Amino acid sequence: MKTDLSLLEDMSLHDMEDHTIAPTRSKFHALVEVSIVATEKLQNFRRWFQEKALKKPVSVPVGNNQSRFGDDDDHQDWSLEPEWESKKKNPMQEKVLMNTAVPVRKRARFRDQQHLEPPPNLPQKFKDVIKEMGGSDELLVIQKKLFTSDTSTNENRFSIPFRQILSKDFLTEEEKKKLREGQKIKAPLIDPELQSHDISLVQRNNPDAYVLRNTWNNVRTSNELKKDDVLQLWSFRARQQACDDASSSGTNERELCFALVLIQKAKDEKAIA
Repeated sequence: MKTDLSLLEDMSLHDMEDHTIAPTRSKFHALVEVSIVATEKLQNFRRWFQEKALKKPVSVPVGNNQSRFGDDDDHQDWSLEPEWESKKKNPMQEKVLMNTAVPVRKRARFRDQQHLEPPPNLPQKFKDVIKEMGGSDELLVIQKKLFTSDTSTNENRFSIPFRQILSKDFLTEEEKKKLREGQKIKAPLIDPELQSHDISLVQRNNPDAYVLRNTWNNVRTSNELKKDDVLQLWSFRARQQACDDASSSGTNERELCFALVLIQKAKDEKAIA
């Protein structure tokens, strides 16, 4: 509607040559007649635009997957398609082009966040460390690009959005209940350099996500992790003693542990894991 109304500014006497408005007509009816001509003009222009795009289509990449509306963690991206071949656009072309803006579906954006399909397997060096800990039951929790919020010193957290979790059963029902009640779960994390860190898993709402906190900044800085690096987070179960759980009660219960794998550095073409 905004584009249609803006066409009235571009109307001229030439456009009204074949349309006669009687002097007895009211201003309202005269405006309706002009609007009809403007609409026909818009339709003709759109038809010409579509024919031109079909003859020489030019695709437009989405860009850096950064939302125009704030945190790139929670919003859609937008792109304009098709692009004009010539960089010289008249005002009318720009108005119609802006009217063709379409949202990129979240599922497409999610595929871009995963970046590599299918996800690579857990590297052997991690399997060896997990075996030494008496661990097993490795599950891929998430594969994602690091967002700005993941690399912010003030935030000090690694987010695991519910909608991106690949293995829904990496937590027991008891653990899920604890997190829903606002409790935190302490767990060791093996970083990309095979160093161990004590970290805490908590749950947040709006948007729904699990979050690794407490020592995340140490993990990030010691491994020089940057925005757009592609990471995998794996869970596994190990002996309580191996996990160094401070609340250990001496039982044989197997505790939650994590492994963080660096799959690809930002802007690199080859996976490094």
